[in-house]
This record gives sequence, C-alpha cells and structure tokens, in this order.
Amino acid sequence: MTTSPDQTAAGLTLWPAATCLITELANELARLPGNDLGSLHVVLPTKRLVPWLHAMLARTRPAFIPPRTYTLDDFVRSHAAAMQIGPTVPAVGDLGQELLLAALLKEASYKHLLPGHEHEIKQFLAELTDWQLPLEQIDYLAGEVKRSSFLSEGGIDTLGERFAELRALADKFYNATATWLGAMPEERHLAAQSQALAATWSEHAPPWQRLYIVGVTSAQSMHAPLLSTLARRADVHFWMSAPPQLSGTHNPIELLIKMLEADDPASLPRSSVVPATDQATTARWLQVVKCDSLMSEVAEALQLAEAATGQGLAPSSIALLVTNDAIYGKPLRALLKDSKLKPNLALGTPLAQTEIGTWLIALFDVLDGRPNSAQLLALLAHPLTLAWAAAGDGSLALELTTALTSVEKPPTLADLRELLPPASRAVALELTQRLGPLLGGSTAPNQVISQWTEQLSWVLRDVMAASDHSTLAADGDVSLTISAVTAIEDFLSQMATAAAGLPTRFSQREFLGLIRDRLLALDVRSVGDPLSGLQVLSVAEARYVPFDLVIVLGCSEGDFPRALPRDHLVDHYLKTKIGLPGWHLLEAIEDTTFHLLRSRLPAMVLMYPESRGSDTVVRSRFIETAVALGEATEIEGHADLGRIAPATSDTLAQRDTHHTARTGLRGATSKALAAQLITKQSATSLEYLLACPYRFLAYKLGIRRAELPERREHRHEGDWLHKVLEGFFSGRCADETVLPPLREILKTASVASDETLQMFLGRLSFLTTKLMPAEQHESPLALHLSRHAWPAFACHVQRLFVDIPLQSLEESSLQDADGSPITVEVGGIAVELRGVIDSVIRWGDWHLITDYKRRGAPDRGAMTRAESPQLLLYAWALATAHGELPLTQAVTGYWSILNGAWTEGLAGHRAIPAAKASGLITSRTPEDLGAAVQNLEEQWTLRHQEVLANGNFSPDARRCGYCELSGVCRRDDPALTLTRGDLINPQPDATEGD
Repeated sequence: MTTSPDQTAAGLTLWPAATCLITELANELARLPGNDLGSLHVVLPTKRLVPWLHAMLARTRPAFIPPRTYTLDDFVRSHAAAMQIGPTVPAVGDLGQELLLAALLKEASYKHLLPGHEHEIKQFLAELTDWQLPLEQIDYLAGEVKRSSFLSEGGIDTLGERFAELRALADKFYNATATWLGAMPEERHLAAQSQALAATWSEHAPPWQRLYIVGVTSAQSMHAPLLSTLARRADVHFWMSAPPQLSGTHNPIELLIKMLEADDPASLPRSSVVPATDQATTARWLQVVKCDSLMSEVAEALQLAEAATGQGLAPSSIALLVTNDAIYGKPLRALLKDSKLKPNLALGTPLAQTEIGTWLIALFDVLDGRPNSAQLLALLAHPLTLAWAAAGDGSLALELTTALTSVEKPPTLADLRELLPPASRAVALELTQRLGPLLGGSTAPNQVISQWTEQLSWVLRDVMAASDHSTLAADGDVSLTISAVTAIEDFLSQMATAAAGLPTRFSQREFLGLIRDRLLALDVRSVGDPLSGLQVLSVAEARYVPFDLVIVLGCSEGDFPRALPRDHLVDHYLKTKIGLPGWHLLEAIEDTTFHLLRSRLPAMVLMYPESRGSDTVVRSRFIETAVALGEATEIEGHADLGRIAPATSDTLAQRDTHHTARTGLRGATSKALAAQLITKQSATSLEYLLACPYRFLAYKLGIRRAELPERREHRHEGDWLHKVLEGFFSGRCADETVLPPLREILKTASVASDETLQMFLGRLSFLTTKLMPAEQHESPLALHLSRHAWPAFACHVQRLFVDIPLQSLEESSLQDADGSPITVEVGGIAVELRGVIDSVIRWGDWHLITDYKRRGAPDRGAMTRAESPQLLLYAWALATAHGELPLTQAVTGYWSILNGAWTEGLAGHRAIPAAKASGLITSRTPEDLGAAVQNLEEQWTLRHQEVLANGNFSPDARRCGYCELSGVCRRDDPALTLTRGDLINPQPDATEGD
C-alpha cells in the first residue's frame, strides 16, 4: 500500500531514505487533538532524539504532557517491571558476569581459557543469547573444526579442547550465576522479559493508546517475537527508512523486516510513503576535504562551521560528527573551549584521559608490585594526592622530585619517608596509612573480591571527598569531572553488588589486574544542551537528528568504517557457521548509517587528515565511492588556527606576563651564537640538530632532565658493560693490564676451536667479576650475562677473528694522527667533531666500526635516512683523518650487549663481499655507506642554512619523538600554538585607536 506523509497507517511503514523520521513523527503527533500526549509511547534508536522531538512538539503546543519515550531495551525492561512479568530474580550486568567468569577461570585452571579472557567469553555467550542460539552450538563448533581441511591435526585437537573447555565453563557460569549470585545474566533476563511481553500483548491490551517505534535499524533475534507481535497490532506504528543498497552480504534493515514478517509476510500490514515532490528533487551537497594533519583538520572543520553560521545557519543545526572520540576529543576540547559557537561536546571520553583517571593510573602503577621512581613521583606529586594527603601543599612536588633525583637506588614508599624534609615526611606516612592493605603487594593475604573492593572503595571515595571538582578538573571542564566521579561511584557500587556472592580468593595483584582496565575504560562525558550551540557527537548518535549541515571528522579506514575487532577464542568464520552474524553486521550497520545520513542531509562534509603523526591515513571507502560516482567535490583544507580561537584578554595577559622579554619564536638566538653552536658536534648533538633544532639548542645550553635513579642505574650499568668489552680486546682494566691483548693470543691459537671459545668466556667472566658492582654478583643480571649475553658475544668474535686483524682499537677518540680533533667541512663550514668510537677493527682491505649498546639499537633504515647518524659520522670522520680507512672499505653495525645480538648497519661497496662472508651483512641489496654519508651531509647542510638564516632553532614536528623537552616545547598544545602565533602577529589592544 502507498500512502502520503500525512496518512500513515498502523503496522510497518517504509519511508524514503531522504525523510527525517523525527520531523515526520513530530508532524504526526502535532495533528493529534489535545495537549495530553502521555498515553502515547515512542521507541527511538537513541535518547539524544528525545529533546529534538520535544522541541518540535513545543512549536505547535504552548504546553503539553510529552509522550513516554524509550530505547528498545529500556522499553522492554520498563514495561516488564511495571507489569511484573518475566524472571523474578535480578539481572547481573557485564561487570558482574566478567567477575564471575574470572573467579571460575581461577578455580578451574583451564589449559586454553586463561585469566584475561573473561570479556571475550562473556561477549560470545551474550551473542548466543542475543540471537537465541543454544549452548549446543558450541559442541557443533568442535565438529565443524574436525571437518575442516585447512587445519593440521594439532590445530584440530587444540581447537577441539578449547571448545570443550568453553562449553564446560558456560555450564558452570550459568549454574554459578543462579547459585552464587541468585541472579540471571542480563542478556538472558532481557530475552525472557521480551518473550513474556510478546505472549502477554498477543492476548491482552497494552498500556498505551498508540505506540510508535521509529528509526530502529537493527535488533537482536531475542526481540523477534515481541517486535513481530507489535507490528501486527492496530495501535502500533512501526516506521523505518527504506533499506539502502549496501555492498556487503548483510543489510540490517532488511534483516529487521524479515524479523517482523516472522515467516508470515502476508499477515504483516505494511505501506510505503511516497516522497513529496520537493523532497525527491532536493540536491544533496557532498564535499570531501583533505587536510595536512589532525589539528588542521579540526581547525578546518571549525572554520566551516563558523562560515555556515555566518550565512545564517543556527549553530544547533550544525553537527561535527566524530568517528574516533579518543583521537579527536582532546583537540576539539582545546579549540572549542572559548569558541563563540558555544558547543555541546557530547563525546565519550575514557576515564583514563581525565584528571582523576591519570591519578588512578599512577595509583595502580604504584600498587602493582615494586614501582619505579617515575611511577612513585607521578602518584606523590599528582595534584589529587597533594589535595588528599598534603592539604594542597604544592611545594611537596618539588621536594619529592629533589629527593628522588638525589638517591642512587630507587626508593620504596617507605624509604621515601626518610629522604624527605621533616615537614613533608608526614605526607608520605599519611599516604602509606591511607592506602593500607592495598600496599601489601605480594605479601598481602589473598582475599575475596568484596574485601578488596571495600578497601579500594574507601581509598577512592576518600580522595574524591578531599578534592573539590575544580581540583579534579584539570582542563576546567567541571561537567566532565562530575561525570567521572559519578562513573566511579557507579562502578564501585556494581563491584560491591556483583562481588557479594563470589567465594573465590584473589591476590592483590590479581584483583588490580582484574579491575584496572575495566575502571579506566569507563565512558564519561560532558552534559550540554542538545538544542543549543554547535553539536559535537559521534556518528551513530546523529542518524536521525534533523541537522542542516554535518561535518564528519576522521573519515579514514579503521575509523569510518571502524576496523573490525579480532576474536582470539572463537574465530569470526566459525561464528558465522553456527548462525551468528559476526562482525560483518557491525560493518553493515555503519554502512547503513552513512547511507541514511547521505540521503537525508542537505549538506555533508567528509574530512580526513593526510597523516597522523608518522602514520599515513587511508581515506574511507565511503569517500572513494562518492568520488568515483561523481557525487562529491574534493578540496584541500588550509585552516588558520588563530582565526578559530583568537587571543582573548586572558591569553594576551599571559603573553604580557610570561613573554615580555621574548622578541621572536621559541628557539630564537642571535646569528653569531647560532654560528658558534654549530661548529662543534658530537654524534648526540648532531642527531638532535637533524631531528629538532630546538632540542639541539637545549642540549648545547646544558639543559638536561633530572635523572631518576633507574636511568642513572642503567647508565652506570652501560658504562661498566662497555668497559668489559673494551678490556676483552685490550686486556686492560682500570688503567692497568690484567690480561694479554686478545689479538696477540690469537696469533698462536685456533680461533674456531672450543678451547678458544671457552677462553673468550673466561676473559669475559673475569672482567665481569672485576667490574660488576659487588652487590650484583648473584643477581639475575649476572646469570643473564653468563648464560646468554657473553656466549652470544663470544660466538660473534669467533666468527670475526677467523682472519686475525691487523689492528684493533677500543674506545678510540675522534682525533687525527697528531692528536687534534677531527674536522669535517659541511656546507662550507668547518665542524670540529667530538666523541669516542667503541671499536674499530681493521683487516687488510676492510675495517669494522662497532658501537656497543646496552640494550637495543637503531635499525639500518634509520641510518640510511640519517635519523641515527652516529656510525655514519664515525665512518666519515675516520675516512677524513686516516687515509687507510676509506668509506668504500668500511662496515658499520651495533652490538646489543644484553640482547646478545648484532644489528647490521651499512657498508662501503668494496667491503660488502667480506662483510657478507663474515655474516655482518645479510641483506641481498645492502645500502651503500657512501650514499648514506652523502645524504647525511646534505641534510646537515640544509640545517645549517635554516639556522644561520635568522638564528632560530625552531621546533620541528616532523620527527618528534616526544623527548624530555616535550613539556617545554609542547608542540601539540593548541593553546600554545595560538600563543606563538600571537607573538608573531600580536593582536591590537581593544583600546588601540580610540
């Protein structure tokens, strides 16, 4: 049956995809008599649509009682509870189910199902319930695996065992839910309620005058009987958009229609609405915008929104849709904080990204075993800790930093009390007492989850009570902070309820591991006005909101559509074999969302960054399709950050206060000083200059981060390990000869013999005993060296010394034959080099340059790109000062001492055959060392030209590794970016020109 928009009938009504169903629903309700709409019930896909519906109704009625609105699941729960039908036991939610599964996994000690699998197991069992599949389907999986022709016998046996364990655990899980918790899993509870309502309403009158189910695009099979029953009632209107044409095998709306038909399509009353003439002919505008970076993408989106408001659109009719809240949330909050668009940022934010979330991370790090100094400092100097245990005394942070950087060994929390000044010592004691049993670590007795929860709850509630919302809100968003506090309270309440019946005992570490990720992943969000200001929300929430312009941020593969999750226990393919839709349905739902938005909205902009950091972005398939069909125009964005968030009186005052003496960009110096600084270089300073001139400047000026004990320990450890290898070749230790030089011994020995290998190990063991700190002689490090690191190095040397070298130099300074520093010419500038080469071994027609690393080493690609110029510089210096060591005959590489591994570098073309014969070069197409040195010289010359042009050592974001200067440079801080812009182009004072 075909109808007009103002003559919809009961049953299923399919609307044109271009129709805004919320607008049509408001028009439908506006035609009803009276102002009491309370007898009408409305089911919507998201609660965000409710304010829009009420606002539209308010345009036609000065006062009214609104209809009752629900989402589908809320509709089922609310009516089942009101009618007292369905299960009589309570429902246990996701958290309770996962805690129960964790207890069962700990007790049973399965072979394949391990602690940490709780979430995926719970999701799989919930899917079976959602789609009304029995547990016997798990048994079918084992049979399906046996019939597979793609698996080995071992793979078949492993999967068979896994599914047998999964079935046994599922039976235990449902039994324990009833016996331990006296409850029912939430999914089964909801399914039972839905089926009870279907049976009741097929025979009895429901509690509404009319029911409108509008805009629902998908539903699980558990609701099929209920929805099928409702769709055949004369007082129910089921409105859906016509199914779009999708490329995949699933179409959610078509699946929902089949669910309503329930094998009897003829009995389902259905109609289609003919679109109005103007609606059918309205042009839909689609634009694709490519931006340089994520920040420019966000800025471009805000400029487009500002331009649209300038053309008469209300800010509330414009939406920024975000495909990835975690990536775009922070830049949007930063740029919109003082925006005249008065945004409503309805984005979800993980608790971990809030101020209290960072405190929780620091707390868990300290509680989880022996914390390092950085973790201890992060907790003790955190503003929440200072407000909680130090009454807000900010001076304690400096005292803590001083104490931790002045000790040789990492302290415990108890040790720290003795390091602090007497006035601050009480704070560490207070914190220790307040954390109580949670600090026990491995020595704490095992407890049931309810006991651990009670202790953690006291700590969290105590710290939240000691800090007001302004302290907790680092970015000034008090609304987000209130949401975070509420989420934590809800989590603790759910934990207490769910853990009450669990008898399994957990250690402190097991308990923290169980709850850490679950707590930090809690979704929190600001509460704004959905009818006022620029609307910033996720894509899924905007499906039927009547916007006039939508700008979608992050239209890249992996975000829009999202990358499909990966299953570890039950493969996606096997899920589809037992009747589950799998992850392809999720992809189809996103595809449906895009098509509905595209068909309905008058104007749509799809944006993506060319890159995110060092990662190249692949633009969305939705963009590719629209461009290929000629439906979209493409442009490149050129955003102006300063225009989006111009300097306010506050930022101008900050500039005047902090930057009075500054006359240029960050990193600005005089040309004379710049010329002086670049004439002396070490490998480290050169690496900084090429990567980021600002870091180079700080290094040259002696700016270093304070060293925590662990970093100092690693540096000391690297020093004596280097001395062991130096003494291994030279026989010298602490300026005295303790062993014969290795090269002299090998002149009369068989290098390839086992006796020689044992002699190598003996030399290494002897030197280790002399140089290793006495307290480490029985340590795991000593065992690691004797069992792994030294045998690997001895074998490496044995391969090298098959031919006895002519010369072996250790700890060789960068000096020429007369002892003067080696100088190279770079772009016409003489540069004096400084440094020490760990090892240079020379044979007749080639030589090997080795740098020892305590652990890890740069890869060959970093050398080729001159990102790690150390060995390139050494080879160049030796070739310049010593004619017998030309680049063409050089081989370079790194030896990682603790890893016991060789990392090949680059080689000159004449040395490559010998290097391959020795196993130093394994690449089939090795890079030429000479070409890499030439590339280094070119990049070095360009840096000289940039620096000498104006004396500026500006930050370079292209290869930023977030070094120790990141807190000073703050290259990604939008507010500071704007301030830098103000310094270049100062805004005129408001009074200027009066």
